[in-house]
Amino acid sequence: PRSFHTAVLVQGYRMVVYGGRTTDGSGMFAPVDDNTTMVALDLRQDAQQALGDTSVAWTALAGGSGASPPVRYAHAAAALGDAAMVVVGGINTRCSRTCVCNDTAVLGDAWVYSAADGGWYAGPVLPRGVFGHALGVTRRASSSGDSLYTAYVFSGATTVNIVAFQGYTCGVQPGGVAGTLWRWEVDVDTISRGAWVEVTVSAASTAPSPRYFPAVVNTGTKMLLYGGMLDVTAVLSDNSTVEPRALNSTWMFQTDPPEWQELNTSGLIPHRVGASAVFGRVPLQRLLRNRSDDVPTLMLFGGHDFKRTIAQIPTVEMLPLGCNPGSQSKNFADDRCLRCPVGAYSSSSGATTCTLCTTPTSTQHEGSISSTDCIICAASYCSHHGVCTAENGIAKCKCHWLFDDGATCKGVQAFVMCGVVAAVLLSFVAMVLIFKRMRKRLASFRAQRSEYQQLLDARDEELTDLKRAWLIYPSEISIERKLAEGTYGEVSVGVYQNFPVAVKMIR
Repeated sequence: PRSFHTAVLVQGYRMVVYGGRTTDGSGMFAPVDDNTTMVALDLRQDAQQALGDTSVAWTALAGGSGASPPVRYAHAAAALGDAAMVVVGGINTRCSRTCVCNDTAVLGDAWVYSAADGGWYAGPVLPRGVFGHALGVTRRASSSGDSLYTAYVFSGATTVNIVAFQGYTCGVQPGGVAGTLWRWEVDVDTISRGAWVEVTVSAASTAPSPRYFPAVVNTGTKMLLYGGMLDVTAVLSDNSTVEPRALNSTWMFQTDPPEWQELNTSGLIPHRVGASAVFGRVPLQRLLRNRSDDVPTLMLFGGHDFKRTIAQIPTVEMLPLGCNPGSQSKNFADDRCLRCPVGAYSSSSGATTCTLCTTPTSTQHEGSISSTDCIICAASYCSHHGVCTAENGIAKCKCHWLFDDGATCKGVQAFVMCGVVAAVLLSFVAMVLIFKRMRKRLASFRAQRSEYQQLLDARDEELTDLKRAWLIYPSEISIERKLAEGTYGEVSVGVYQNFPVAVKMIR
């Protein structure tokens, strides 16, 4: 028998229980530290008949021949696909009945157990030890098709106080509750590589309050948290001492980008600390009796309310889950919850699609939760020529002054049309007048150019006659003989128009 242990399903049919705390009934407690530190239960069909005989169904796992993690309890564990699991953190406190305890160690190491070879492989160590924390594992496909895993550690306690209850037994009281979120990119081939990195969530996201011992479930793409214990003294500003209290809120963590969302489940089931949980799809007729489809469901068992009576809760609760109003997801387990786009809304939890606003209305922002959010018109409804308002789903356009106040501001005002027609007519008349005037001026210019050309022709004829009166061309003179020759030229006898002449040629 043990408590504060973990149970993980590996290979699809083996429930591996690791670690935990045991007691002898006198008040002494210690980590399980024998050949049953890690045991497995075969859940296959041929083994179910033997479940009533635990001596037959349970098998001790040796953990291989290599190194193995220190014994612990209050740790966290999660599956890495079908063939491995990761274990992170925990404590190893041992106390006697009189509260004489060993040196307490809050562990921050990470280990991966491989079901293929039965070996343990050490991973990176958290910056500080933690127990009672939440451990989430998400998966994604690589470019080669292999599955890649990311481990997330959230909150938990970082210190241990040993307290005596009613003078005869000891108890572990968590302290130093942390609200940090850490991430480790797990490489299943080289476990020792990588490191824990603090995660910064989206600015629009509100993280859950720091807590320890929540119920944790991994869907493959999301980490779901329910309940846990809130250390009130860690959040009060006046340093007042208030007893820790159990929570009943449900939170969802999803990646790409990292984001927290509180799901609408508070008040549906009791406050719980240390409960166990599984996630699956349950026929809705078991929940509402009037539906036959299956819904994502968080099933919770056990835990206690941490009131003064520390009452244990023996019931199983089924908590339907889904995206919050204002968001949608085709498959809650595998897909992100996305906010409804502008122009759509979802008014209930678990919507797979958002409802479009009635034409022509739209919403002002993403994430609308009601049809009453459809209070504005679609951006193009008024043809971009006016301001649109919607009342009771009826759109009205207040058009710009150039356009009619009609349904969509497509028609222009009548006086504007008249003005446009008049302007076109006036422009046409003006163009006709300008054309006639230009044509008249062109004809006058052509007449003047003809007169100027006649004057130029008459001048050319007069110049030709003048040239003929005094200009003698050399071709008209015939040289007979040379008479004399000097420094600057020579004088010859020639004939011009049958008359003897003297011709001087300059050198």
